[in-house]
Amino acid sequence: MPSSPPTIVQYVTGPLAVDLERAMRPPEPDAARAQLEQLLGGLNQPQRQVATRGDGPLLVVAGPGAGKTRALVSRVAHLVLARGAAPRQVMAITFSRRAAGELQARIAAQLADTAGQAGAQLPAVWAGTFHGLGARILRRGGAQHFNRPEHFTIYDRDDTERALRRIITDLGTPPPAITRLVTPARQAISVAKRRGEVPEGELVAGDGAVPLAELFRRYAGELRAALAFDFDDLIGAAAQALERDPALRGWAQGFARHLVVDEYQDTDPAQEALLRLLSPPPHDLCVVADPQQSIYAFRGAVPEQVQRFLTHWPSAGVVRLEQNYRSTKHIVGIARRLVAPFSSAVLERQGKTSRRLGLALRLWTDNPAGTPARLWVAPHSEKEADAIATDVAAKLEAGWPPDEIAVLVRTHQQARPVEAALLRARVPYVLVGGIRFYAREEIKDLIGYLRVAALSEDAAGFWRVVNTPRRGLGPAAMLSIARHALGEHAGALAGARHWAAMGGAPEGLYDLLAHVDELTALSRSGVGPKAVLDAALTLTGYREHVRKQHPDDAGNRLEAIQELLRIAEPYKDVRRFLDEAVLSTEEDDSVPTGARVRVSTVHAAKGLEFRAVYVPGCELGLFPLSPARRDVPAGDDHAAQTPLPPDDTAVTHHFGAGTDPEERRVFYVAVTRAKEELTLSYCTFRREGRTQPSPYLREIGAGLLRRARLGSSEPPAPRKRKKAPDPAT
Repeated sequence: MPSSPPTIVQYVTGPLAVDLERAMRPPEPDAARAQLEQLLGGLNQPQRQVATRGDGPLLVVAGPGAGKTRALVSRVAHLVLARGAAPRQVMAITFSRRAAGELQARIAAQLADTAGQAGAQLPAVWAGTFHGLGARILRRGGAQHFNRPEHFTIYDRDDTERALRRIITDLGTPPPAITRLVTPARQAISVAKRRGEVPEGELVAGDGAVPLAELFRRYAGELRAALAFDFDDLIGAAAQALERDPALRGWAQGFARHLVVDEYQDTDPAQEALLRLLSPPPHDLCVVADPQQSIYAFRGAVPEQVQRFLTHWPSAGVVRLEQNYRSTKHIVGIARRLVAPFSSAVLERQGKTSRRLGLALRLWTDNPAGTPARLWVAPHSEKEADAIATDVAAKLEAGWPPDEIAVLVRTHQQARPVEAALLRARVPYVLVGGIRFYAREEIKDLIGYLRVAALSEDAAGFWRVVNTPRRGLGPAAMLSIARHALGEHAGALAGARHWAAMGGAPEGLYDLLAHVDELTALSRSGVGPKAVLDAALTLTGYREHVRKQHPDDAGNRLEAIQELLRIAEPYKDVRRFLDEAVLSTEEDDSVPTGARVRVSTVHAAKGLEFRAVYVPGCELGLFPLSPARRDVPAGDDHAAQTPLPPDDTAVTHHFGAGTDPEERRVFYVAVTRAKEELTLSYCTFRREGRTQPSPYLREIGAGLLRRARLGSSEPPAPRKRKKAPDPAT
């Protein structure tokens, strides 16, 4: 008989061996049952089904506040503790780094609470975003299929727009049209990549027209030359790499043996393709979705994505989480009325035997009834904002925590009078969706030096720092660098070196190249990103540059630089730090609000909850938003929102002419953020024009929505009747 292979315990001696053996010993039956009872205790029946269902595809349709995160955490813990899955084979994907970090922390806490020390010692379950996963796959070897090294650069939104601006200029576009074309061009390319397509047609602005296919081709060439992927490439390129490389695919499928995906309704075709490669049968795939919270059509996501899951994974089970633990009965009642047309569309189009009926939720709650939502009517936006600020200040005076209060707007422009009113009322607030940390000018400048030091071909990084701080390299010098790069068929930095070698270059170029060489040597020595950033600050005199260029705001900018150094300090690898920076710039949908009231767009508040929510602007043109007024929600590019794909017409005929069903979903997301109090308001005049109340207010009805005096909960004063003239006079 061959001897059994040695275990890890046999290689360990002393007291550690005893502890290790005890930790690895299977739990006694009674202990195992107690663990299971603790794990599943407190879950309702549908949540328990989510936690305990075995291998195979599973679709969880979860309404707002239905405890989906608790169910997912319990599922992962059950996989590890009851079914014996290795943590390294379990993966959780969600749509923001904030949510991924919270999910990972809750999983670790659940394992520790249920299994004690043994659970606390288990390896962490990987939790991240689709783009983080794509970068991981490409750096593992997928990049070589696109002739990029593993230390490739990732272009963020700003890098892409700078590259497109250069290309649009090279195409001979009239200067006045260039600025108007850059952002729509980036949006068109982004949506095409998310859908796995090549953009067609042309963009027109004034006298300028740009063929999208040619723009796409040239932009792809610039990315190749810079050894870069842009943010939208990370998912599509990762999927292509898995298709081409069986060994890489086996590695990826190994750590996605049990896969959990949150917010599935917000996935696009590229993400769906990646999932199908990661989780083929008989892999364990669980996705959580709410079609009524699909509000990212401008990113290529549509609610029909959830229905397609049942097409691609036809054996999938469906579990509905319908009990709301967040909101009062009145608020849940409002939500039910808002989604009623979607359920009607399902019944009318699909028939009562369709599996699609499983996607129609019947929301309910055991929470107290609470009070009806308040409806305020203001003469104009300044009065509306003053009423909100006064009411918020009263809540703070009564002891409400500021971070339990939110003002959710449909557009950034709406936030301006709200900000001004909160300032006048001395209410501490944070505007979410302003300039993010890694998008600040001074941060991007220093990151640019770090990028060039890490990868000399990084064109976007080079052009960012070529004349920052100013060193006499103006437009003419930059044009010369570009010509040398073109003549040498090389990157921008190589073009600069060629010009310097030929002689006659400005003195500032030699200074730049000396700085780059020193920073590159430092980066290659392995000292870490903080040391390289410190050196860049010293070599370039960047702090003094900030003081001269921004005398009124230098203090805040220098504080931001210190914060960057603090963030960089724990990192040993420059490339990993750069990945974190670009993914944070593009993905993070939230900032720490601290003890402050939150002001944000509805999109930026998705997934959050607050005791009190104010929704101003409940008018036609804002809720629902007219196409002509669509702008950028916090954290998302919405400036030129693309029309909804045909798939979303399943419910269009249930609304008035011209009403976008996605707008109804945006309003639904707004009201379902509220736990206790909901205040809706509209103005009779906005922008010097008379408005009409939102049709959603009429649908909610008087039973759930009560008219109140502006700025209070008291009923409005009765209207004074005009005294009839005395016929005798």
